[in-house]
Amino acid sequence: MNFKLASKRNNLRELISFRIWVDHTLHKKYSNHMAIFSYRLKAYLPNCHSLKEKRGVIKSLISKIQHKFRISAAEIGFQDVWQTTEIGMVWIISENKVGQKMLENIKEYLYNDFPYLYIESEYVEIL
Repeated sequence: MNFKLASKRNNLRELISFRIWVDHTLHKKYSNHMAIFSYRLKAYLPNCHSLKEKRGVIKSLISKIQHKFRISAAEIGFQDVWQTTEIGMVWIISENKVGQKMLENIKEYLYNDFPYLYIESEYVEIL
């Protein structure tokens, strides 16, 4: 009877080690790595002559970006300066290449559709 019990334990160990190997192999083959993209830009708005006008322009710009790209965006700096702004955008994506392409599309959209927005500096962080 002890021989049967030892045999069952060895079979169980083999089955568990095989299961761990299969899980690890499938995980390596089919798993996606999540990437978090953060894009900040500092911009100059020469056509804004008051804080009220700037807030209207920035609110419109942010809502268009959020709607078009389905990302989070907000004015994160220079909120009391009427011709300068800092905008932050963040998105989470499963593949790094897709995130890079989205970053290029966002930059192209900003340059083409918002000619009055002069981007002074940009900062990209990928986690």
